[in-house]
Amino acid sequence: MGARRNERRGEDRVTTGATRRRAAMLALAAALLGSVAAAPAGAAETAPGMRCATPGGYDDLPRGSAAAAGFDAARLTHAVRQAADSVGGSVVVYRYGCKVAEAYSGGTSMASYQSWSAAKSIVATAAGRAMELGLLSPGDTVGSLVPEADRAHGAITVQQLLEQNSGLHQHLIRDFNFIVDDHVANALTLPFDHEPGTHFTYGQVTVALLAKVVGRAAGTDFQDFLRRELLAPLDIPARELRWSRDIAGNTNGYFGIEMPARFWGRLGQLWLQHGVWNGRRLLDADWMAGVARSSSTNPCYSYLSWVDAPGCAPPWAPPDGFYMSGLGDQIVWVVPSEQLVVVRFGPMTAGVTDALREGVTRSIRLPRPVPTRGPEKQHDGSATTELFTGVVPTATSPGILNVEDLLAVTQVARHARPNPGPTRARAPQVPTRTLRAGRDGNVAVPVACPAVAQLACSGVVRITGTGDATTLSSARFRLGRGEQGTVTLGSGPLDAAIGARGATLVVRATGEDGIEGATTTRVVDVAPVPRDRRAERRRAARRERAAQRRRVAARKRAAAERRR
Repeated sequence: MGARRNERRGEDRVTTGATRRRAAMLALAAALLGSVAAAPAGAAETAPGMRCATPGGYDDLPRGSAAAAGFDAARLTHAVRQAADSVGGSVVVYRYGCKVAEAYSGGTSMASYQSWSAAKSIVATAAGRAMELGLLSPGDTVGSLVPEADRAHGAITVQQLLEQNSGLHQHLIRDFNFIVDDHVANALTLPFDHEPGTHFTYGQVTVALLAKVVGRAAGTDFQDFLRRELLAPLDIPARELRWSRDIAGNTNGYFGIEMPARFWGRLGQLWLQHGVWNGRRLLDADWMAGVARSSSTNPCYSYLSWVDAPGCAPPWAPPDGFYMSGLGDQIVWVVPSEQLVVVRFGPMTAGVTDALREGVTRSIRLPRPVPTRGPEKQHDGSATTELFTGVVPTATSPGILNVEDLLAVTQVARHARPNPGPTRARAPQVPTRTLRAGRDGNVAVPVACPAVAQLACSGVVRITGTGDATTLSSARFRLGRGEQGTVTLGSGPLDAAIGARGATLVVRATGEDGIEGATTTRVVDVAPVPRDRRAERRRAARRERAAQRRRVAARKRAAAERRR
């Protein structure tokens, strides 16, 4: 009651000039003190952004004062309640790992709503977990894990599925056929409208194909992997995430999750904390960087998620936000610069989340108001424009009345799956982010061949700079399925790059299988050649003795001058 009473007094107080500045400083101090008070004994070990206690089971993130978290509490409350009351649903706002505002239609915080395309981001997050475990690489190909694929479909990479630029044909009705469809078979029989990696298309069944790839890499059902590797570490009760399947038993990757808002908030907090939970890294660091930045073919899209990049967001939006988004205003919005997570799930509507995000952003007072973005050239890369690709006939799409696609939807004329393509190797794994040069200056790079592989892994390991693809050193490797080994790299250019202080470099391990091959790319920190501590101590002792002799000589000269 005391905290709420203080919060109301903070809402009613009107300040100007120096009084406002003093109030701002006091509020900031309150936020810091409040975060310390709310934190558990082990708070120093929690991930960046988590200042309140880590939740468990059905508990939500701990409640915190909106005013102490730097908000205009009255304005924040208005924005949240308006979003929930206008059409219904669940709305929750978190800052610094604390729940600072919430509103629910019907009075229940445990209502579940259809996720629609927000489910895509969970498939991507599961891929990020598989990458952290060394089970998957962005360079892995579909054919290396789904050998039923023909040569062309088998050459599509995980990266291309994550970025929605596989090049596969999209037909609105066929792509959204979630009643009588085998999504994986559908994806593997889609024709190519574009060269893979060159064009963004907001596909649906391609996401179900990615879920299949993740499950195959883990050697288990996709949802079992999700429960074990993401829900369990986050302490999300498995029964609270329900995900529908197609007629063949494949997870409906592009939609189909029903889950209370508080657990979406926990996933958003995981993103905010750079993939770390309770001091444990769950999501690959390179994957986290990828989900927060623009993809290669759509500046507004990342890894099955959306970003507030230049030209992709309104002037009031912080430039580093990224979010899960589903049809009808389902959203989990993450803003690292503001340590903010905003969640809204509910009945389908339009415009609610934009008003909600703006209201929350404009409610922020401390540590400083969010600055307005300057003029930006707007990009036409939204889900709306891509969603209806195929409705109108174009040079590359025959339109919604395409008889072949319509027959495929009704299963009257299912496309026969092409013959399986050639056997493909998996992308080799580099299971570390820290390396150290030996006394000889060479760097030993660990390499592993995934156990779930059709072929042995053989190829080349290269090391380059982060901004320059020039090879500093390279060497060949060969490993059987499930084997691990090391590749030693060394050269004059590599020595120079590492220098005396170490360097951040890029390791590329490319597997060769006589087809396209597959590459793992990993950013690593390389420590310099270890120094000889005994030699250093001897040199330091010699320097100290020399300095002592100079001091003695100086004292003798001073004494001689005084005697004169």
